[in-house]
Amino acid sequence: MSTRTFPSARPQPTDDRRQGVAITGVGVKTALGATKDVLWSGLLAGRSAAGPVTLFDAAELPVRLACEAKDFDASAYASAKEQRRLERSTLLALGAASDAWEDAGPFAPDPSRTAVVVGTGLGGAASTEAQAVTFAERGWPSVSPLWASQAMGGTAAAAVAIRLGVTGPNVGLSSACASGLQAIELGRQLVENGAVDVAVAGGCDSAVSPLALAALWRLGVLSTRHDAPASACRPFDEGRDGFVVGEGAAFVVLESRRAAVRRGAPCYGEIAGGGWTCDAEHLTTPAADGAALAAAARTAVSDAGFGPGDVAQVIAHGTATITGDEAEARALRQVFGDACPPVSSIKGAVGHTFGAAGALQTIVAALALTERTAPPTTNCDNPDPALGVHVSSTPAPLADGPLLCTAYGFGGQNAALVVTAAMT
Repeated sequence: MSTRTFPSARPQPTDDRRQGVAITGVGVKTALGATKDVLWSGLLAGRSAAGPVTLFDAAELPVRLACEAKDFDASAYASAKEQRRLERSTLLALGAASDAWEDAGPFAPDPSRTAVVVGTGLGGAASTEAQAVTFAERGWPSVSPLWASQAMGGTAAAAVAIRLGVTGPNVGLSSACASGLQAIELGRQLVENGAVDVAVAGGCDSAVSPLALAALWRLGVLSTRHDAPASACRPFDEGRDGFVVGEGAAFVVLESRRAAVRRGAPCYGEIAGGGWTCDAEHLTTPAADGAALAAAARTAVSDAGFGPGDVAQVIAHGTATITGDEAEARALRQVFGDACPPVSSIKGAVGHTFGAAGALQTIVAALALTERTAPPTTNCDNPDPALGVHVSSTPAPLADGPLLCTAYGFGGQNAALVVTAAMT
């Protein structure tokens, strides 16, 4: 095997073409809440949305826990016909993206200069699973002719564009659990480079299905604390044994700082820098040395024009798996040394939402900056001292400085974003 090398931190542009990219709208659909305010209050209260699976009969499965978005009302965003034609992950995306668009308004950007970028890890898998069962049990005449449009990775992006009536770049991005963070970074680049005026970017997934639960249990990444589901997912805790599958969607509206200020738009913060890397080592297990994730984080911090010592808080991926948390903590120690800022993970509260995870983290970072409060890590009652990072277990005043979001996924995909407070 060749020696792995990773990109060095790139210098910040020295010319005046670079413009700040503001977050002017946010929308979420999660198991902890269907609005940003309910989500935020739930996080601060340390609540967990994990409970027994209700979307189907899971009695025969080895894992019967999930974080289901029970408060989501698809009828508020889609007609009865659309609800039949679109699978749940796409409907969640429609809801979150529509809320973000409304939150950013009222405004009427040029449709041809408005982009939609959607990240998903398993989008379309539920349709494939259902149609495979139909084919096996009832034969080919019963298979839905809509399967291809439901299963393709770009369906959510297309559906959002149709609903919003925008005709600019439309991207369906799938980089496992780094997808949501990468989608927002790509949206940021499109706005910053002047390719578009507005980007609606985020992630979605609904992986609460028999096949997903069975496969992920066999992979050994799920918690099986059926006797105490609310405390099952324990990021960075010494008693962690895996995550709980969650579903959800999270979207932001991005536009230049100048445009946001000019129209008097609300501003939750700015996407200041990003970085992407790949472990190039294994299809499911993150590289134990954390070097590639560390490289992505360094690039994001440098791209934003900061140094590691400037970062006030890390909104980490924090999957609550043994190897995942170890690799992420090792990456953070490489970036920050002994001066690592406090670390938070939201997965103990909302579960692992796969392609939506990084987008949710970004919105939580923006809300934290707005509220000047570092969110706690639900269920991290006994932080693992072997990890060597300080985990925020209770809400705390947020120090001044940017926030770093980190994400990683199957295939060694890594992403990092820097979110800063709104500037005028």
